[in-house]
Amino acid sequence: MQEQVVVIRRGSMRLRAQSCIIALVLAGVSAPSVRAQGAMRSGILEYVVRGTYKGLAMQPWESELSMRDTTLAGTPAQRVTYITKRRDPDLTFTYTALRQSVAPGKVIAKWIYPGAVQSVCTLSLEKGSISGELSPGGKLYKVGVAGEALPDFAVGAYFTARRLADGSTVRLKTFRCLPSLGPRAIVTYDFVASVRRTQMRRRPGAPLEAIWIVQGNESYPLTLWIAESDRLLLQTRMPEGRVGETLESFARTRTK
Repeated sequence: MQEQVVVIRRGSMRLRAQSCIIALVLAGVSAPSVRAQGAMRSGILEYVVRGTYKGLAMQPWESELSMRDTTLAGTPAQRVTYITKRRDPDLTFTYTALRQSVAPGKVIAKWIYPGAVQSVCTLSLEKGSISGELSPGGKLYKVGVAGEALPDFAVGAYFTARRLADGSTVRLKTFRCLPSLGPRAIVTYDFVASVRRTQMRRRPGAPLEAIWIVQGNESYPLTLWIAESDRLLLQTRMPEGRVGETLESFARTRTK
């Protein structure tokens, strides 16, 4: 099988006690207007990330995103890697998701959080139930979900590989792991978003081009900007609790 690689590195935010977390999650699509279109573009996508916390702007940082074809339990799957890197302090957050292509399929996700004591959270979604464990910390309480679901850090990569229709609505279940919550670290969100077609500039001075905006409602306002021509994820706005958000803007693509 030919592999297509896309990697995500992203800066972390100090939005919750003892966790500088920027995470994301995917979920199932209920709208019939959204259909598979193919794999995300190959290469390593680099982004500039700007965050706010309690209304205050943070120092920008960088991120990278990658996605490749693979297999899980003998069936076709996709692997998304998202890495957040901050230099002050020097911290790297690594998130990975392995998802079977046929929905609803099995999903395995892992969050690696740096610190004086490294924390690792591993979750598995199968047959409508998310289970997992923290290391250190032990097993987590299970959470039931209906339909397809994936970690929130993979939402952007997911939609770059979907066919979108102007005026349609998509509904996804997203999840993330928050170690600060102990055995209740598995948190889910309902992503209900409108899809519309508009124009924007890929970078300052560039010509206007057609794009898709996938905009979540007020309960979970995750928003994606995707180029129509090459399906490049141009921007991602991710809510971080009730007191912050990040805006990740495309900077460049590299092959290695």
